Amino acid sequence: MEGLVSMRLGIDARYINGERRGMGNVLYNILLHLRNCLTNDIILYFDREIDVELKKILESLNYELVVLDATNYFIWEQLKLPKRVRGDKIDIFWHPYNTGSLWLNSIQVVSIHDVMFMKSRKVLPYSKSLQQILGRIYRKYNTPRITMRAEKIITISHHAKQDIMLEIQDVHEEKIDIVHNGCNKTLEKDRDLSEWIQFKVQYGIKDKYLFCLGAVEPRKNTIYTIEVFDQIIKRNNLDIQLVIAGLKGWETSDAYSKAKEHGISEQVIFLDYVPGEILDLLYINAYIFLFLSYYEGFGLPILEAMAFNTPVITTDVTSMPEIAGDAAIITSYNDRDKTVSDIEKLLFDQELYKDLCIRGQERVKLFTWENAALKVGNIFKTIINQRL
Repeated sequence: MEGLVSMRLGIDARYINGERRGMGNVLYNILLHLRNCLTNDIILYFDREIDVELKKILESLNYELVVLDATNYFIWEQLKLPKRVRGDKIDIFWHPYNTGSLWLNSIQVVSIHDVMFMKSRKVLPYSKSLQQILGRIYRKYNTPRITMRAEKIITISHHAKQDIMLEIQDVHEEKIDIVHNGCNKTLEKDRDLSEWIQFKVQYGIKDKYLFCLGAVEPRKNTIYTIEVFDQIIKRNNLDIQLVIAGLKGWETSDAYSKAKEHGISEQVIFLDYVPGEILDLLYINAYIFLFLSYYEGFGLPILEAMAFNTPVITTDVTSMPEIAGDAAIITSYNDRDKTVSDIEKLLFDQELYKDLCIRGQERVKLFTWENAALKVGNIFKTIINQRL
């Protein structure tokens, strides 16, 4: 046991600082519970000054915090980080964001959330964003190499595991452990609704709306969602809105152009980044949550909507059926008539609506961050024990 405690663990914590999204949220929630199963020295590495509140939380959990300034992602990950990690005598290093340093001499664990960047343009159309393009090039080079160096690969779904083995040669099944994401959203919380009321008025959001999360990435299917919505409201003469949150630069986006083209830009509400409390209230007050993506490593928004008692319609591809189970309507990502029909079914069938709300509340209980942290902690313990 003495050897177990003395092993030092390092973690790349860059993405939990500032506006947390996706992989940053996953790591943050695991860190909140990881101390329940690991007492080792754990050092978190950042690339800029740490937010004051975040720093308080992490220090209260007995994490050691290190800030390494760098001009760009590559220099930080491949040059500054390995130099500092060697000086800190880190025994095991966890890369939680699909890539990692190729110059570490520590035992390495890497989280691969998905391998969409390994897909061809024909299989998964590329984003037009320069940042996304450069990121894809870097990951396509780096990820296969870091997976070869890693002692263990952590991924987030059975689909993601199969995809990793398909896209990256010589990665064996036993090297990959599945740790499902958790969901810590709940309706049982006192909320100050004054900010929500003001937000609704500011953006013209009515009481009845469909909700989805937008992105410039084609795989999120934002334009398809708008086309489906257009067909629904015109065919049924419905007074209902579509609210799309998280679409950066929406004013110049193809999605906004599509809404104007169909003459429904007044019924489609576009939002940029939305703070956490308002995002929760967008879920809670939505009539239906639409998650029509055609590629996800996991699909956490499915569970978040279920936790907020909002019925979900998602697609029949990649990880979505695995995460949704029988608690959502599973539709097509490219057959517009089917998707329209499935949404109409939920709009007009009250018994189905109530049943999905109940099923969703039960489904989300299977996914907790406590379980995720315990599984991650056990992975590190197993590696440590094997090296003693």
